[in-house]
Order: sequence, then C-alpha cells, then structure tokens
Amino acid sequence: MSEEKKEDGIVQKETKRKAARQETGRTETGRTETVMYIGPTIKNVAVTGTLYNNGLPESLKKEAEKQQAISNLIVPVGELAAAQRELAIPGSALAVIYGKVVTG
Repeated sequence: MSEEKKEDGIVQKETKRKAARQETGRTETGRTETVMYIGPTIKNVAVTGTLYNNGLPESLKKEAEKQQAISNLIVPVGELAAAQRELAIPGSALAVIYGKVVTG
C-alpha cells in the first residue's frame, strides 16, 4: 500500500490512501476532512496556515500537480502538531520539501 516517489533527489513515501485523500479532500468514509497548508505562501494560490474544510481549491490542486512536493505540505489537522515539529527541524524531510516549493 506504500509507494515511493523520487522528486529532486528526495525519496517520499506515500500511501495510496493519503494520495487519494489529498486529491479529493475526502476520507475513505466520504467525509471531507479539515486540512492545513503548511508550506510557503504561493502568490495567487495558497497562504501559509490556511485551513481547508471543504476540499482544496482548484488553484491549489493545479499547483500541486505541477509541484508534487506541495501535497506533503497539506496536512490533516489531527497530524498538524507532528508536522509542524518536523518542519522546525533543519534537514528533516518536510523542511527540505518546504525549501523546494517554488513560490513565484
């Protein structure tokens, strides 16, 4: 159920369930879950710390298709504390991904 993706030399593990959840914004039960974007602000796309509780906007979905690392920075609220702790550690996977996101 786990897949490895390699992007810019970074190996990312992602479960099929997580990929489906981020693509649709829905859990396996069909409910929409609240997520937060913890990446850098991307002009006209997303602002750091924005909560989404009714799926993701089209602009963010399109940008996530262009920059696949963005999907790792869209975190369910229940996993937010752990993700923010990891993001604060220089050299951690999330910190490196954060740095790779193009904000232009």
